[in-house]
Amino acid sequence: MKPTYNLPELFEKARPATKPITRNSYYYQLRKIAPEKQSRRLGMGISTNPISLEWIKNSKATIKRISHLSVNTQRASLSPVLIIISYLEYGKELYDEYNTHLQNLTAARDVLESQHEKTDTQKENWVSSSDLREYVMNVEPRTNTDKQRAIWKRYMMVGKLYTLQPPVRHDYNEMELASIGDLINHNKNYLVFDSTDKPSFFSFGRYKTATDESEAVIVKCRPDMGKEILGYLETRRTGYLLEKDGKPLTKGQVGFALSKCFEGIGKHITSNLIRHIVCSEAVNISECKKLKCLQNDMMHGAALQLKYAKE
Repeated sequence: MKPTYNLPELFEKARPATKPITRNSYYYQLRKIAPEKQSRRLGMGISTNPISLEWIKNSKATIKRISHLSVNTQRASLSPVLIIISYLEYGKELYDEYNTHLQNLTAARDVLESQHEKTDTQKENWVSSSDLREYVMNVEPRTNTDKQRAIWKRYMMVGKLYTLQPPVRHDYNEMELASIGDLINHNKNYLVFDSTDKPSFFSFGRYKTATDESEAVIVKCRPDMGKEILGYLETRRTGYLLEKDGKPLTKGQVGFALSKCFEGIGKHITSNLIRHIVCSEAVNISECKKLKCLQNDMMHGAALQLKYAKE
């Protein structure tokens, strides 16, 4: 009988020093590329259902199966595969086959990024940030029942978080509600209300690039976003900003809610796409290239270059 594995437990054993949020990312990336039978067994959220990992041993079939995914998605999905191969001792030859493909993907990514060109998927789904804001502020929920209205209310709140605020990754999923003066855990994420009971700021202590030494990132809650949050929460000031039956959403559920919110415009809208759109609208690429060239020629970093610059 072929062995099966509890993935959360497996990643914890293989990477005990890695943060839980990163191990959860490994789980989701592996589930995304697993064969349909194994993926169905895992279901939604973080599952402890044991699954077989024999499919990983067939590198050619796996690489072919994920070839339709974007370069970055393929790269991310190969990280947990390499961890598993190493931990379960599937062999250096298998490891090298996947690692070689990863290096090729990285090289392709670097070329694409240096050209600052949209991918085919981005071209197909690109929408201005102003159009996204206008849509989410005027969309009419397609609902008939109280339950459906509650679901659509959550979808729309997610859409507003990614268009009225600077778009983050899916870090709103376990965001808790707090008030000024509350003792908060700086390894968690919070929406903090001020003394007048208005949303004041978002405190992000748990995010992709955070380390044990990182301080929480404070992001001001924009006034228009604050009004939407007050309307969404009504009188509730405890629990999670986004929750279902009192439980926090998974990162996957946040992404699903975002795509559902915008499906009426006929595009597949994701947090990653919105982040690209916002940066593209804010950044002058030609000027950045000039600054990077100047930075190189003066042999100093970006921080010192900014410090030297005067009005």
